[in-house]
Amino acid sequence: MKKITTLALALLIGANFATAADPVARNYQGAPAQNHHQQGKRDGLPRGFEQLNLSEEQKAKIRAIAQSDRAARPATDKSARRDAAKQKMQHRREQERRLLDARHFDEQAAQKLINERQQERLAMQQQHAERELQMLKKRHAIFQVLTPEQQRQYRQMQNEKAGKRSRP
Repeated sequence: MKKITTLALALLIGANFATAADPVARNYQGAPAQNHHQQGKRDGLPRGFEQLNLSEEQKAKIRAIAQSDRAARPATDKSARRDAAKQKMQHRREQERRLLDARHFDEQAAQKLINERQQERLAMQQQHAERELQMLKKRHAIFQVLTPEQQRQYRQMQNEKAGKRSRP
């Protein structure tokens, strides 16, 4: 009798866990595989804009601005970019190893290595500044689609959000 009770209890607990883990039983919809990069956007709009009571015309204009911004960005192959960065890093380490292994310190070679790194950093900073400028242009264009009342409402929402973040 004790074994049957233990077995029944184990089956009951097991069924409970199986049901809890079953996504269908929890009515889990899941995030769509496509557009996972747009999580946080509502109806293709930036976060917070769904609360502004936008007209369909405004929504279409905002989507068009966002689409033109995406089209203007150069397509990047992340794996190729990662491979290139990896090769640069390996080359840089090899150059450093040669400097350290040399019997006498080659100040000219060291200075050349430092200058190359500085040039790479400057190029990356320039690319970052250009992208930041493009993002600000896009945000400005989208903000100009809003009516003055919607602009005021959006600013108010942003201020409230900033206030919540700054509270201890």
